[in-house]
Amino acid sequence: MLKLAHIATALIVNIVITSCLFFLLAVTPSVFMESTPPLASEIRSYLFDLKKPLLIGSPQLNSKEERHLLDVKRILQNVSWITLLATTLAIFGLLLCWRKKGVIIKYIGRSGLIGLTFTMTYLSVSGFRNNFIWLHSLLFPPDSWWFNEESTLIRLFPLEFFQEFTVNYVILLALVFSIFWWINHNSPSDQPAYKGNQQSNSQPRSENH
Repeated sequence: MLKLAHIATALIVNIVITSCLFFLLAVTPSVFMESTPPLASEIRSYLFDLKKPLLIGSPQLNSKEERHLLDVKRILQNVSWITLLATTLAIFGLLLCWRKKGVIIKYIGRSGLIGLTFTMTYLSVSGFRNNFIWLHSLLFPPDSWWFNEESTLIRLFPLEFFQEFTVNYVILLALVFSIFWWINHNSPSDQPAYKGNQQSNSQPRSENH
């Protein structure tokens, strides 16, 4: 039962990590391609509530593009609430299992790297574009997210933009989960407890004659 609690806590922490790193990377201005006009920054600010730009009603966007951005914004808000809930559960789980924090760290690093490897293998086999289309068809209403190549959103954020973002995101996740794995792997608690006894027993004993 305790092992299940440790695994559940680690998985919830992984949800928090993946969500927080996504938002951190997404709100970083350097993520957006250097050649994009200021409208890209305004869209980013609108989606992540960094400020209140006058984006809706902009002559640079048509009504379909505005509607799609509103759908994206609502999804990101829902993800934010889920992340907040997961953070609360993660804190509660860590406090409950604090004495076994080494075990939880092990599960965080191991499950994170395994999940990341599985996901990247799947994306490599099935193709990024196919999954990109499938994800949009799952999250958005039909015919609300398909734009022609001349549209403002496509010119600002082509498929290559999302591919580059995904690569950076995966690298960041791999780095963080590797740190957790390294911390557990090099933790003193992982060393055999009987080493000290072996060393003490190896000392020559004086015999009384």
